Amino acid sequence: MGAGLLLSTAGCSWFAPWREDVVVDSEPQGAQVIIPGQRLTTPCTITVPCDRGITVVIKKEGYETSVHTIRHTLGKCGTLDVIGAVIWLVPAIGLFSPGASTLEQHTIYAPLTKSAPVR
Repeated sequence: MGAGLLLSTAGCSWFAPWREDVVVDSEPQGAQVIIPGQRLTTPCTITVPCDRGITVVIKKEGYETSVHTIRHTLGKCGTLDVIGAVIWLVPAIGLFSPGASTLEQHTIYAPLTKSAPVR
């Protein structure tokens, strides 16, 4: 019974999603999307761990490269774990879970600018 009580009051962040989707698109479409370990083409969806920022590079020949950084922040479950930790220390363990964080952005749209001609 004591273990059940302990688990039921543990940080809710352990039960929150640990990854989130980010939709990436560009104008014109068909640009390369470069993230660590992957190369995709716009439009696409990438799955990112909630507790890590990521840099997304969007390139297309004849256009300027577009670089976007997605950061993470404390999410709703993480906030609840902080509040719960003030009342009772156990929920604080949820703050060690990726589910305590959320991504600040879930969509990247890159209107690409044509490169200047080389002279």
